Amino acid sequence: MSQSPDGTLGLRTAMALAGATTIAVYAVVAAGLWLLARYAWANRPDPLALAATFLLATLLSGYLTYRFGTGRTLAGLDARELPRERALPFHRIVDALAGKMDVDRPRVFVARLGEPNALALGGTSPALVIDYSLFRLLSPPELEGVLAHELAHIEGRDALVQTLAHSGVHTLVGVVALALAPLAVVAGGGGPGLAPVRGVADRGPPTLPRRLRLGAAQTPTPLLIGVALRWV
Repeated sequence: MSQSPDGTLGLRTAMALAGATTIAVYAVVAAGLWLLARYAWANRPDPLALAATFLLATLLSGYLTYRFGTGRTLAGLDARELPRERALPFHRIVDALAGKMDVDRPRVFVARLGEPNALALGGTSPALVIDYSLFRLLSPPELEGVLAHELAHIEGRDALVQTLAHSGVHTLVGVVALALAPLAVVAGGGGPGLAPVRGVADRGPPTLPRRLRLGAAQTPTPLLIGVALRWV
């Protein structure tokens, strides 16, 4: 069923008003974030104190992740603990290596890592994660070499260094993202807001503005125009 010229014009007008409203809302949010950023910058602490706070937060976050993040990592990998009775020779190799090295005996898990690989996790409860395929691909001496390599990571606390570095980068990225938040809001609202104004189909992700516009396209034109004018 085709629309009349008046109906088409009314729909385009309403969609243009909805797009302009979307841009205005994003602009107001961006302006608020910009004023908040200016206030924070005007009342910023001493640079040395700020740097010390940043460093302390990074170290604390990284250390807590290292100490207590093993369980979360294992859950993310869907790792299953390998019972001793099901792989007694393998566990004996782990026992012997842990006894020779300055490490606590780690718990052993198996998982599907997507490739033949092994991981060493430190913290309060060190763990080894072995991909299933290694038991099939490696001979016992080769498997022992892989385990010795992973235990050396635990002994050298390599996971702690990697976690601290990751925490520092993550914190820095967060600070930069916060500083650029006003620009991100404007960029995020510009495209969705201009699409209905230009009469271009919006094929983006199902964001709130896009859902509103899709709903508007299915609403009778007189009601749509009334709602859009009330918004403006």
